[in-house]
Amino acid sequence: MGRSKKYEGEVRQLTDEADAKRHAETLTRIEHLCEDFDKGRYSYSLPLAVEISKFLTEGKAATRERGKVQFPSPDRQDKPTYLSAFYPLATVCLEGRTGRFEAAVVASCPEGWRMMKFKDWWGETVYRASAAKPGTPPGLLPVHREDQVPFAKRERLNRRQLVKLMRDKAGAHNSGEYPAVLEDIDGPGSWGGFAVQNSETGETLTTDDGSLEWTVGQLAASIREIAGEILVAYGRASLPPDRT
Repeated sequence: MGRSKKYEGEVRQLTDEADAKRHAETLTRIEHLCEDFDKGRYSYSLPLAVEISKFLTEGKAATRERGKVQFPSPDRQDKPTYLSAFYPLATVCLEGRTGRFEAAVVASCPEGWRMMKFKDWWGETVYRASAAKPGTPPGLLPVHREDQVPFAKRERLNRRQLVKLMRDKAGAHNSGEYPAVLEDIDGPGSWGGFAVQNSETGETLTTDDGSLEWTVGQLAASIREIAGEILVAYGRASLPPDRT
């Protein structure tokens, strides 16, 4: 199948006023998509990634306005001793009675928040792969150093890369190929295996056999968190309370 032809019709340059208006409208769409996501429409993480990229990188207003604000980031530090994958933007929610299990946005951050300039925030690592080598059964983490991927060589993604991958490969420009890292991010196995006991029946539910249902992955939760950080930076939301 050949490439589609480039549009050859008339193109008009946006005025500064029109560009600023579109930029503001995109922020409002991000706000509304976050509200929908929080109501359980988790697939809205796809259009969120598209709108985030558009809001932060397209047009003069995007460049101008992002330089005027600072962006919050959870003050969570990665360490070489951590064998599981590192997700500073997401946390785990377990509910033993119903077996509900999901990644969630950072509802609180006892470590505190750092306020960052756009370049540093956009380029900050928000995913680091686990120590498991390719082919390791999901949920298993090697404890012996010789069986581990060295800390410095574990795959990493920053906010820009995560949003771009979500936008291009899972959303707007789906080519039929799906990066393995996105599947790795979205499954429960990269955090290790989880098991809970049903408080009413005594039944044990696990991620290994699928009885502990994985409702929302870290990918969607991280995109939602990035959107929330943008809303805080631009005065549309407040930071979650720092509570233990």
